[in-house]
Amino acid sequence: MNRTTAVWVLWAAGWAGVAAWSLVRPPALARLRPPAADSWPPWLPGFLKPRPDALPLRVRAVAGGAAGLAVLVALWDWGPLGWLAAGLAGPGVTLGLGLLERSRSHAAAALLRVQLPGALDAIAACLEAGLPLRRSVEVVAGLSPPEVGALLSRVVQGVAVGLTDAEAWLELGDHPVLGPIARDVARSADWGTTVGALLAEAAGQCRRDAESEAKTRARAVGVRTVLPLSLCYLPAFFLLGLVPMLASGVVTLLAR
Repeated sequence: MNRTTAVWVLWAAGWAGVAAWSLVRPPALARLRPPAADSWPPWLPGFLKPRPDALPLRVRAVAGGAAGLAVLVALWDWGPLGWLAAGLAGPGVTLGLGLLERSRSHAAAALLRVQLPGALDAIAACLEAGLPLRRSVEVVAGLSPPEVGALLSRVVQGVAVGLTDAEAWLELGDHPVLGPIARDVARSADWGTTVGALLAEAAGQCRRDAESEAKTRARAVGVRTVLPLSLCYLPAFFLLGLVPMLASGVVTLLAR
């Protein structure tokens, strides 16, 4: 089998597998299971675990398979080394895409950090007024902006299907912004400690973190603008400094 035939066979087999995997839908009960990021194999390092907001596993696997095929085709003449590089490229791309933060997720997380303290204070106020935790969350979820309201609605829906308050809050335990607070609330709800004071303290901490982050970004503005400003001054430096000197030297040489 020559190279051209092998390449076409590999591409056809790869894309046939991708098409078959994309068209076959998993059973209904399988679609209700936790996402793949939550069932991370214990024998793999934890730092390779995909982000909660990462691309779906199918998308990452397809990209990894395509990258492996591309590397194999490009390095076909390398023999075993080409196969080894393709075998490393596929899993590498799949795992790497799971660690990347999506720009949309970054913007949503920034907006959530702004909205979260007010929602936590509102839940704490409802608790102080005598409402139970689940009812407080339900009230605040209906009055909050969409980003916070959607997360709190997940807690409300969990309680509605029979979960305890602690179990419903633990469903948000892996969230990049609300996760630590959700785990603290779950522990407090399990142990019967005061949740209102915890939420009020968490709201204050969120505000302090946001203020500290804003100050850090403000301090970094001066450092980040040094290079662009330097590049802006370079043309003037060349035109007003070097060009006249070079022109004067050329004129002097020609005059001799």
